[in-house]
Amino acid sequence: MVHSSSIFLALASSALVTARICIDTDVCLKVTTQNAQFSFPTLKTNEQAADLQFQFALRDQEAVQPTGYETVTGNYTINARFCTPDTPGANSKTIQILTHGIGFDKNYWDPEVSRSNYSYVDTALAAGYSTFFYDRLGNGKSSKPNPNTHVQSFVELEILTQLTTFIREDAIGLGITPEKVIHVGHSYGSILSNRLAVDTPELSDGLILTGYGHNFKWMQASLVAWGFEIARLQDPVRFADFASEYITWATKWSNQFFFLKYPFFSTEALDYAEEEKGPVGLGTLWTIGMGDFVASGFEKPVLIITGQYDLPFCGGNCTGVLESSEPYFPNSTLSIVTHPDAGHGINLQFNAQDAYKTILDFLEENL
Repeated sequence: MVHSSSIFLALASSALVTARICIDTDVCLKVTTQNAQFSFPTLKTNEQAADLQFQFALRDQEAVQPTGYETVTGNYTINARFCTPDTPGANSKTIQILTHGIGFDKNYWDPEVSRSNYSYVDTALAAGYSTFFYDRLGNGKSSKPNPNTHVQSFVELEILTQLTTFIREDAIGLGITPEKVIHVGHSYGSILSNRLAVDTPELSDGLILTGYGHNFKWMQASLVAWGFEIARLQDPVRFADFASEYITWATKWSNQFFFLKYPFFSTEALDYAEEEKGPVGLGTLWTIGMGDFVASGFEKPVLIITGQYDLPFCGGNCTGVLESSEPYFPNSTLSIVTHPDAGHGINLQFNAQDAYKTILDFLEENL
């Protein structure tokens, strides 16, 4: 593992904090995993992408089932930012590792729009916590390898595991050996955080799982409603560096449909989400639900907080749905919160700060 870093002092536009010390870093990782093999063809046209969407929508989904498994080794660069309060306090040696979901990059946690409303990083810093947020593989400034064979949940879980291990050992050069590490996820980032707690429960001191639940029966229909398009054809300039098996949705209305509940968001927030959207590799979509999610060996506190109108995990109505997560954390202090007036992308709804308060209150009470 090697890394390069740059350090800067950022003045926050939010009134929540006056300043923060941040380190931008590239972490180079070598990852070996058993990945799924699939038989679908290389995408060249949007007609093929639409047909693949059809195959994904089929009730038996035979075309997107693994044909086998293979050992895959890759060397990847993961771009990340570490921020800590400019004045150390009681919580500054608790590092929150923030893992974003599909359609975003690390800036989901620290958007460049109305930061006082939407920046979870600023809010966490104001409460004294340090944050480490990174571009997942295939996103933002991180490596963009083959989206079929390399960008799969097995690889991304191993990346999160290695990053956590290095952070605990201060092997990345952040200048802090943490007393506690909390994993905070959104959507697919929550899936990865949940699976880390299954495989290596000793690495985490708590889970904050946003935009999440354990009922996957609406995921298929929600993703199909995007309207698959090859990202590099949808925006040849912006997505020129992405292979053809990275896909996206066509319009901001698809973005709204999946992530935000009308009328509880601003046009500014929706426009920002669309301008900053990131493609997703097919390997991610096909492996998103694979693996074990029952964290029987995890005994640390867990908060699941999901928007009232979350589409992929609740079918648009979370009433009576999220309680199905209880058996997955049998030995943890588990709190389940349905966040009102919000869809899947809680961080860009009007009441994002209320969700953040729920999160920070939970940490204050349970760490």
